[in-house]
Formats: sequence, C-alpha cells, structure tokens
Amino acid sequence: MVGLSDEAVLRLGISRVLGHPLRGCYPPGARDLALDIRLAEAGRSGQRLALGFLRTLTPALFAADPQCRRVVAAPAAADTAVRQVFEAAGFRETGEAVLLGHSVVLLVAEPTRIVNQSVALDDMPH
Repeated sequence: MVGLSDEAVLRLGISRVLGHPLRGCYPPGARDLALDIRLAEAGRSGQRLALGFLRTLTPALFAADPQCRRVVAAPAAADTAVRQVFEAAGFRETGEAVLLGHSVVLLVAEPTRIVNQSVALDDMPH
C-alpha cells in the first residue's frame, strides 16, 4: 500500500500472468506481468499518485526483467478513473474480457524494443 496522506492511498498487486486469472483472457507470454491497482480515494490526488507511481514502476519492471514483453492491467470496465490513469501512464487498450464474472478492459504496456519492432513481412527473418 502506498500513500502520501490518509486521503490518497493505492493498493498495488504484481504477479505473473501465467499464475493469474488473466491467463485465460489473452494468449500470454511466459514473462508477462499483471498489475492490479486499487485507488482507496479515486479523487485527483489518488489519480496523480497512481499515475506517478505507474510512470516509474512500468519501465522499472521491464528493466528488472528484460524478457518481459508485456505488463497487463484489467480494471473494471466501469472504473473510468483507473482506466484513465493507466492510459495516461502509456498503457493502451487492447480489448475487453470477462474476468471472474466481471467485465474488464485489457490495458497493455510494452517495452520500446517491442513497440518499435517491425511487423512487415519483408522485415521478418526467413
């Protein structure tokens, strides 16, 4: 749990996707990570805290495990505050899924080396 004051607290969970219920929502990589963020206070202070934390944490996760290709989050589809925080931190929406009986939005961050990798057939090794 991280907090700057009693009003701005967030809870963070980090786990491998292969050991998380997210593994059934998309074809996961062996080193993919799942992030779960819960804002105790969804106001501006909580959002700023979470955004600053994600902007530091996400690149640190990729640096700590160079084989990690994705950091994935699955906030509730109705939780627009948390979705906006992830999007502002550089995560992109990739779809929706049902996770443990709830509708979620899949948000993904990938390291620059993956994002900039060409997918053109001419660039693929033969």
